[in-house]
Amino acid sequence: MWKVNPPVVTPEEIARECVKRITDKDRAARVRKAAPNLAQNSLAFQQRIANHTVAGIITSPPVVTGVADDEMKWLYDSQLAQKGRPAYEGSRQRLLAAAPYGQCSYCQFGVAKTLDHFIPKSLMPTLSIDPWNLVPCCHQCNHEIGDSFSLDPAEQFLHPYAMPHTGRWLSAKVEHTDPVTVTFTAEPSLSLSRGIAARIIHQFTSFELAAMYSVASATEIAQLSLTFTRVYGHNKPDDTRKSLLQDAAGALEENENSRRGIMLQALADDQWFCETGYSLAKLASAS
Repeated sequence: MWKVNPPVVTPEEIARECVKRITDKDRAARVRKAAPNLAQNSLAFQQRIANHTVAGIITSPPVVTGVADDEMKWLYDSQLAQKGRPAYEGSRQRLLAAAPYGQCSYCQFGVAKTLDHFIPKSLMPTLSIDPWNLVPCCHQCNHEIGDSFSLDPAEQFLHPYAMPHTGRWLSAKVEHTDPVTVTFTAEPSLSLSRGIAARIIHQFTSFELAAMYSVASATEIAQLSLTFTRVYGHNKPDDTRKSLLQDAAGALEENENSRRGIMLQALADDQWFCETGYSLAKLASAS
């Protein structure tokens, strides 16, 4: 649910790289000949992404003239996903490089080391090597998705390459526990359409971001508590709050749904944490 710059590599470029140095000359010739067809299919797919009608492609699938479905999947499995092949070292690395700071397009936490087929190639083999169908993500998110693809509009993931403006949808709450924890929820703005809001909540749940973010924040809270105790002691809640707000502002200025920024904002807004809670976090981390 974070915007990623669209691919800089074209379907034609990927197709040409996929057939470099393959021994089947007939297959290579047919794939090269189909390159304009792949480009047309990609443009039609991009239009569906922009119009939020991706599910419609299932009932009206694109065709690649002269190249069988199994061959399209082979191009991905044996070339684009095969280490050492020209397409792997070229187009694949350029697609992965689009991930902001190398982070997963879906969770913005894991390292983007793999490509997810937005529409699984098992359902849409003709888009197997379409760059707009290949999203840089982490192994965990790719595993969570698997080959699932819902036709329900409320369960359609938001496409990172054409992300609509969502405003701030991520929220956090400090739990007064020992050790201190933060829980995260998806709370889209009421100004969003019901459809977009439902998709945000569904995507947040599908990738289990609440648990992931809570675990990631636990270590950071422990580290913050050590710093605050060393610098401020136990009697300067205003200084603690000011420091948290400054760091939160920096993170949220760049990304209004920054997990770290939302966490810091929640900690700053929680009087208990600023007064005594961070000392409990310190004790827990030191024990």
